[in-house]
Amino acid sequence: AHVSWSAPAPTNGVPDVFALRSLDWLPAPVKAPFQPVRFPASVRPDRVEHMVSMGGRLWIAARMRGGTNAAGVALWSLSLPDGRLDPVRGQLERHAIRDLHAGPDGLWLAVDGGAAALDPRTLVLDPFSASEGLTTGNGVAFAYAGRRWFLISDSGALFVMHADGRSWSRLPGIPGVNARRAGRFERLGGSGDWLLALAPDELAVRHHAAPQWDVIDEKQWSAIPSAT
Repeated sequence: AHVSWSAPAPTNGVPDVFALRSLDWLPAPVKAPFQPVRFPASVRPDRVEHMVSMGGRLWIAARMRGGTNAAGVALWSLSLPDGRLDPVRGQLERHAIRDLHAGPDGLWLAVDGGAAALDPRTLVLDPFSASEGLTTGNGVAFAYAGRRWFLISDSGALFVMHADGRSWSRLPGIPGVNARRAGRFERLGGSGDWLLALAPDELAVRHHAAPQWDVIDEKQWSAIPSAT
């Protein structure tokens, strides 16, 4: 909005202290540069599942048509200065990526068979499995809460990483008690000390140090349209 008004000339020789001057409520829009990013012609991307920025690169988990891994979701690395997009080669190519997060010590990935941490500089993959206490092969989502990493499986089993950065433990309790749940858990969110788990037909919240989940009754949040 732009407001401008000129006061009438004073008649008594005293300046009009109430004269309005030009006032800009909104700054001029910034012309941000846009750079197109294209996958190589030899691959057929379907859609982007996850994106995180770390180490001067944009890491993209993209679902590919006719992919070679279990679910066709491959990890790509975009160099931000020059816009070069390259696939991440190696052991990770044999796994389906289900979730991707940037942490202070690397990229965290939920994959089929467990979870892994990827060093963004060396691309060395550090896997976690049953030998470290991560006894699920169906981990679907990571979250960070209470200064700890959590991983949830599609059935609602929750695992927490210990302070040593290697071992995991399964926590008691599964969101809800509905054995006839229509859908699997697919999202896990962390904010401060709290976790939020989401299935197509269920929503549950949990303090990171609590022994169980609290299911959010539909009546509690359905009255707020934005919550849906």
